[in-house]
Amino acid sequence: MTGWKKFNWLGWLAFGFLLLSWELGARATPKLQLYFPPVSRILGALAQALTAGPITMHSLVTLGRFAEGYLLSAVLAVTLGAMLGYFRFLHSLLATLIEFLRPMPSVAIIPVAILLLGIGDGMIVSVTVYASVWPILINTIDGVRHIEPTLIDTGRTFGLKRGQILWHIILPGASPYIVTGLRIGLSIALILVTTAEMIAGSKGLGFLFWMKNGR
Repeated sequence: MTGWKKFNWLGWLAFGFLLLSWELGARATPKLQLYFPPVSRILGALAQALTAGPITMHSLVTLGRFAEGYLLSAVLAVTLGAMLGYFRFLHSLLATLIEFLRPMPSVAIIPVAILLLGIGDGMIVSVTVYASVWPILINTIDGVRHIEPTLIDTGRTFGLKRGQILWHIILPGASPYIVTGLRIGLSIALILVTTAEMIAGSKGLGFLFWMKNGR
């Protein structure tokens, strides 16, 4: 525990040193401030935007879309991934479709989603689900397949049914893989929400940033 605390403080010290170097370097080189303004100026502009600008409203819109899309993708991917990992025949049926859809760039789906779903929250959430579902799904399948067969056989010996084996043995055993997929999907979901808002949004952080840069 002591070692972890020491490592944590070292990380904060390194981060503070980076910010201090950024501040001093930007102030010492006025020409550089056009591209890298001082940290104090950035924080002041952020505080002003939070108190006087519409950034709070746009942030809430983006967070709502992000939460909806991410939670839907997590529930869908973990459920389907557990089934595909446990039932090999079902995975054999869908493996080709998964490998066909998974490599497609998520941003490239946005024009197709606009044609099918129109412009609005439904399209943005759907694109977010599509983008973030794949790392969660693949990691869940791998996690279920790495469960020791002895554990499953032991559960059957004690009279556990398939649903009980899935809930009490498979999902806990695959949880490290599932958490890894959830962590990867988290960043992907946020990226796709803001990207979709830039392309076809009328509100949200992506729309706000696009309008600010377009001025």
